[in-house]
Amino acid sequence: MDLTTDRIGLELARGRLLRLEDALGATVTCQAGTVWVTQDGDPRDVLLAPGERIVLDRPGAGLVQALDAARIVVEPPHGPVRQPARVGSGMRMPRRWYVGTSSAA
Repeated sequence: MDLTTDRIGLELARGRLLRLEDALGATVTCQAGTVWVTQDGDPRDVLLAPGERIVLDRPGAGLVQALDAARIVVEPPHGPVRQPARVGSGMRMPRRWYVGTSSAA
């Protein structure tokens, strides 16, 4: 899913996994339930309870998993935090970020 809106609310069933691609600077806020958040290259595992949030501060993918039925809000990266992808001849093109869900195995 390509997110071009300011924010999106999602309900995640227990065990549901959400993958945020190229989401450096995106904010994940837990509104209900408990979610686990981790990022590529980051040794931290973060648990969010209702009212808590995290700003993804690493390039690459971020993962959000519902530890029980949960409701979250994802706000896309804003401003200069987004890092463009390099294209062939030194030209720079903005990266797009998206969200994908799957069930935990």
